[in-house]
Amino acid sequence: MRGSPARKSDLSSVGAASARAIWPVLARLLALGLDPQPILLAAGVDPSLVEGSEARIPHVLLLSIWRGAALRSGDPAFGLHAAEAIRSGAVDVLDYRFRLSATLGEGLERLVRYHCLIHDTASLSLRIDGNAGAYSRLSRTTS
Repeated sequence: MRGSPARKSDLSSVGAASARAIWPVLARLLALGLDPQPILLAAGVDPSLVEGSEARIPHVLLLSIWRGAALRSGDPAFGLHAAEAIRSGAVDVLDYRFRLSATLGEGLERLVRYHCLIHDTASLSLRIDGNAGAYSRLSRTTS
């Protein structure tokens, strides 16, 4: 994994995520004054890899990075705090499609449709019944 982005064919059997899925982790760690590099290295991810917006990493490494960051920070709500700081436009085309939506429901439908661009080990669904809706995420891996 070190040195170069994984090829798509290498990741099809294990599931993969965009390196962008790590960016909120890095931003949160930096905001807390913590160096993210040891967490990336401990997970087996070359820190230069996450700088590229087109890079993909195996799902298990993504989980390892999130877990390592949460432990290192000592924050039991690390994921929530990281998500609070995600800036508009951070996910490029997915953000763009969502923001162009006329309604929240349409935006969520687009999120369901295009989520695989960011993370391919989960399936999203949206069920709308009148004025109510249910959004769910089902992970295909247990790691």
